Amino acid sequence: MPCLLRMTALAAALSLSLMSLPTLAADAEPAEEAPADSKAAPAQAAPSAQTPTSTPGGKATFLLPEGWGQRVAGQAVVLTPPEADGSRFAILDSAAEDADAAVAEGWKLLKLTPKFVVATDAAPRDGWEQRRFYEYDVPQNAKRAVSAAAYRNDKSWTVVVVDFDQAIAEKRGSQFSKLFQRLQPAGYTRENFAGRTAHKLDDARLKKVSDFIEKMRKDFEVPGVSIGIVQDGKVVLSRGFGV
Repeated sequence: MPCLLRMTALAAALSLSLMSLPTLAADAEPAEEAPADSKAAPAQAAPSAQTPTSTPGGKATFLLPEGWGQRVAGQAVVLTPPEADGSRFAILDSAAEDADAAVAEGWKLLKLTPKFVVATDAAPRDGWEQRRFYEYDVPQNAKRAVSAAAYRNDKSWTVVVVDFDQAIAEKRGSQFSKLFQRLQPAGYTRENFAGRTAHKLDDARLKKVSDFIEKMRKDFEVPGVSIGIVQDGKVVLSRGFGV
């Protein structure tokens, strides 16, 4: 995974996880090429702002980034960036028996057979009961970002398959992060911290933050990262991790 993409993934993980730490909230409560499908709908006009959107099967919702196009192909929606260079981000509703079979449906949709390397299971989160992420061996000179993910809610799978120009994927890293962060089961409501008073970051909580950052840095294979936290106008944490 290119370093910039790893940094983007790390930043997304840090922002989501720090907001969701239960110790930080004082009053927190539990909480392209078109596929050969003659029936595929033509591309829709790009929206003027981030748009809440449902998958064709109604199993999941996501935020469509500003300026991106989308078209429906059966039980999938294929998203394309403004560059319109053949890069594709497809989200598919599947009734497959398991994650691997569901992801295979996604690659069949894009007519690709990337070389599988490894799949990693992640803890349940954001309404998903099961999550599985896939990495592939892509030749360096291909300059492509290729990945997949499978999410299960009840007996239904929602699959993401990505085939993107590497430079565009890095350029639009924040939009990639938002797509993954806001992909959630239909009807799920994320916990809202608006109006809540945060606990003060004392030494014990700052240590938890530091330990978490170091773990995420290693998990995402980021060589080094610097973090600064300001509380009540004073710097309470300023340090580097890794190199």
